[in-house]
Amino acid sequence: IVGSVLFDYVDVAVSAAPLDMRAVHELQTKTLPWDIINGDFELGMRGWAPRDLPEVAAGHQVVSDNCPQGLRCGRIQLASANAGYFASSVVAVSPGEDISASAWVRVSGTASARVRVLLLTGQDYQGELLSSDMAAAAGPALRTASGRIPTGIDHVRIALEMTTTEPGG
Repeated sequence: IVGSVLFDYVDVAVSAAPLDMRAVHELQTKTLPWDIINGDFELGMRGWAPRDLPEVAAGHQVVSDNCPQGLRCGRIQLASANAGYFASSVVAVSPGEDISASAWVRVSGTASARVRVLLLTGQDYQGELLSSDMAAAAGPALRTASGRIPTGIDHVRIALEMTTTEPGG
């Protein structure tokens, strides 16, 4: 095994721009359809899609050992230099809203991890908000990606990403 990453307690918050009272009212009445309610992976893979590349798909699992917070967590474990991710379902947002996505992360080996908020127009990728990379550390740490939804963006998806390099590489 080159490296592994454990993701747990994923949380997403969306709030309206400070002076847009119409958006504030809409937010107060808006139910976010996040299947990320399973952000703790206690319900298995419900609400998450692993990277479907054949050489890495088997390394995406829900496990119950060494979890950063709860009884279960999402683990990406790869045997060679590559990348993997868990992606949430696509959710509607509005330009001007502030979004914050965070996850507890534990990294080992030559892996690094980050949280990404993928910005979409419909289903088309337009850019992203990133957390800082996290390399192997003694314990779990909270990683957060946040920012304001730009004009033209109407959907987001949260991605929990891991990349690895060969030892010494």
